[in-house]
Amino acid sequence: MTPEKACTVPTSFWSNLLKEGISLFAVDEAHCISEWGHDFRVEYKNLHNLRGVLLDVPFVGLTATAIEKVRFDIINSLKLKNPYVLVGSFDRSNFSMGSSHLTVDNLLLMNLYKKFQKLFVVVQL
Repeated sequence: MTPEKACTVPTSFWSNLLKEGISLFAVDEAHCISEWGHDFRVEYKNLHNLRGVLLDVPFVGLTATAIEKVRFDIINSLKLKNPYVLVGSFDRSNFSMGSSHLTVDNLLLMNLYKKFQKLFVVVQL
């Protein structure tokens, strides 16, 4: 559910989830709470208001791009008390990037692109 939706659904929606046994409220892309994010999508800054309805439900903020200031903003905005903060590496061994000038005579690359186009991002300059 988007933050926009989460902030506008009636309280009865959350009450029903509580009756069904909601066990966690996760905010994905939580870095949007900080810096540019709250200017672009204000509702990220308002998610803490759900604490008034989801009283005993733990909140978690998830992101892959949080410097210390952003982590601090996430903790404060979501009103996390004594959170466990896990910081991993930005090194992702399963992700690689490269660039190549693609020309008509570069038939091999063109064939690879056609075969694996869902795995490629092409930027035309």
